[in-house]
Amino acid sequence: MNQLDLDTKLQSLDDEKREILELILSGETQVKISEKINLSEDSLKDKIEDIYRYFGVGNDDTRKRQKFFLISLFFKCKIDMVHIEAFKYHTTSGSRSSHLGELDKTINKLQKEEYKILELFLQNDTPQEIACKCNLGENGDKKVRNDLRKMCSSFHIQEANINYLIVLFFRYKPEMVQIPPLSDPSITASPCLSGVEAKEGIEIDNFQISLEDVDNRTQNKKQWRLIIQSDEYNETLLKTIENFVQNLTEDGTQKVIKISKGSIVIEFEGSPEGFERIKALFDSGELTEIAGFPIQEISALAEQQTQPTQLSEWLQGVFAPLWESVDGLFTPEQLRFAFRQRTEGVSRRKTIVFNELEDRQVELVATIIPVEMPRVKVMVQIVPSAGVTHLPEDLHIQLVDESDAENPEGEVFEAQENLEFNAEVGDAFSIIVEQGRFRVVERFMV
Repeated sequence: MNQLDLDTKLQSLDDEKREILELILSGETQVKISEKINLSEDSLKDKIEDIYRYFGVGNDDTRKRQKFFLISLFFKCKIDMVHIEAFKYHTTSGSRSSHLGELDKTINKLQKEEYKILELFLQNDTPQEIACKCNLGENGDKKVRNDLRKMCSSFHIQEANINYLIVLFFRYKPEMVQIPPLSDPSITASPCLSGVEAKEGIEIDNFQISLEDVDNRTQNKKQWRLIIQSDEYNETLLKTIENFVQNLTEDGTQKVIKISKGSIVIEFEGSPEGFERIKALFDSGELTEIAGFPIQEISALAEQQTQPTQLSEWLQGVFAPLWESVDGLFTPEQLRFAFRQRTEGVSRRKTIVFNELEDRQVELVATIIPVEMPRVKVMVQIVPSAGVTHLPEDLHIQLVDESDAENPEGEVFEAQENLEFNAEVGDAFSIIVEQGRFRVVERFMV
């Protein structure tokens, strides 16, 4: 079920039930709702049960959590309808991506036992069952409840109701929520969010890290270009366009990854189906403008723009376009960011442009060093562009191991850090460079 599915159901909901639904999504109790709409509690209960069944969350949950399941569904796909005080932080400030980043950081700070408690709770275990599985001893269920309440605060939930953790994680990390009916494919198969599964990663400097492939971002994705006729540009306009595209394509994974000059050229990445949907609307003449601005073009990016760079060819002196020598290109200030010299390897650099309208760009430096063929060492770093002495604070690089067919989840590295790892000829990986909302993916084949 996605946002358009919910919109369709909402249109068929009678006025009384629509009012009840809105009061539930505002956090009102049944007693308060009964008073506000002047309906007996018994009649109200029947109508609420009808609403649960209508939206597919009316299962016979013995713990009576249908209300939280209903809130979860709307918090995930129509967050603008949720006005519960406990989620004020999530509904009134920041973007989904920024909240997801904060959530990941908070999860990483959890102790091993705390994470296990959270994981089991989201897998439908009761506090008593969790206490038993974690060997917490007498009154262990109280400790479980206390830990979960503390997590509510850590995750910016302004009410210590542990069931609100289900609501929060169903929006940001639905793959962790294994609770019927929220785990039912008809509910979870939504473009609002995609899941992430943690796996082991590759070896970097003799220690194990996990690698990131959120939303399968480097595989099964279509990159395409939208050109609108406009002389103005601001973040609000960009967000409006992105939301419009996500709704029109029924694909919440559609994200702006780059902006260029020439009217306003906005590059998206998302599902191929989403691209085909919006392209067909444009070609048929049904879609002619976005946010009041005429659309000049919707087209797929040329395939060669997303082909992987063949690193092993560098050892034979063969370089793809746009990859330039690093010799003499950096000032002394920039050199302090750069890799130490490796005379036995080959280094090249490529300019990464996020937003031409605001002149946001950095330099991606890659080095390949033969060790004992087919084994090589690969080094990657981001450095400031010419005339700039420092990198943006909100810049990150991510490493994705594409050689693993299971698309492992990843670790985010600060841009100032070097990435060094061993690989073999034939291995594939990607470097994701993110600056604020913008993202550029560079694919490599060793």
